[in-house]
Amino acid sequence: MSNSKLIDGTLLSPNHSGRRKNKITKIAIHHTAGVIGGWNLAKIFVPKSRQASANYNLGSDGVLILGVDEANRAWTTSSGWCDNRAVTIEVGNSTGGPKWLVSDKIIEKLIQLCVDICWRNNIYPCTYTGDSAGTLQMHRWYGYTTCPGPYLAGKFSYIANEVTRRLKAKKTGKKVDPVPKVNVTSGNLYKVNVDALNVRAGISTDHRINTVVHKGEIYTIVELKGSWGKLKSGAGWVYMNYMTPINKKPYTPVKNDIKVGDRVKILGGKYSTGQAIPQWVIRQVHTVSQISGKKALLGAKGGINSWVPIDNIRRV
Repeated sequence: MSNSKLIDGTLLSPNHSGRRKNKITKIAIHHTAGVIGGWNLAKIFVPKSRQASANYNLGSDGVLILGVDEANRAWTTSSGWCDNRAVTIEVGNSTGGPKWLVSDKIIEKLIQLCVDICWRNNIYPCTYTGDSAGTLQMHRWYGYTTCPGPYLAGKFSYIANEVTRRLKAKKTGKKVDPVPKVNVTSGNLYKVNVDALNVRAGISTDHRINTVVHKGEIYTIVELKGSWGKLKSGAGWVYMNYMTPINKKPYTPVKNDIKVGDRVKILGGKYSTGQAIPQWVIRQVHTVSQISGKKALLGAKGGINSWVPIDNIRRV
């Protein structure tokens, strides 16, 4: 058995049972219940009095330290059954309780580590089933603990799916698109400028991750709220600091060449007087009897005899 080449260093703990009794088929992801760097996290498990350890220690700073060789059973989940089968990972939080958030940067590095573990140990697909049957394991299933915290625990399905997606790409040599590409011939186009960018259900990192987009991919942004942009595909919201605009042409409205005598329908909205247009009026076809500036009078042949903005009608 080998160890991951993704590590930034090694600080081995004496707290382990020696060689595993079972083949590696699981990954147990824990949280530290605190904000702590990788080296300091690994140091916690060095004293024998601690009586605990993990194969990998991923700090809040993104530093990844090997604590117990993968060939050995670490003391992590309060379960010999799990620890003998699982590579265990401690993950540093970005905030304290009650949410115990984990930063996007750390989630990404955790996914990279899980891909590496699965690849070297022939685990495919990476699964999360909500119980011990799946690849990903939770400490709370084996001991009196709430580990991992609610935020990280809520990411297990996403982590499993993303790890499997990347493993599939490695197996086939083909890139697997996380979301359907949009038509890039029009609209507000942006290119992803980081390796992996989370697409979230809402406009903050508190919202769940729906999927991930990748560097160089181009997407249409249809709405902006602060520093967040909504993807045209409907997949969710992305943080715009990680997107680069690739077309800065101003929007050019379609020329509206409505003429007197045209039969038109009203798109909705309000009359030129500011009054709301009823639905029964919107459903009808009208004839333009007069045009004045940016408004049209719909009054010919017994029509409604009302002025509407010319940009609010279309020929039928």
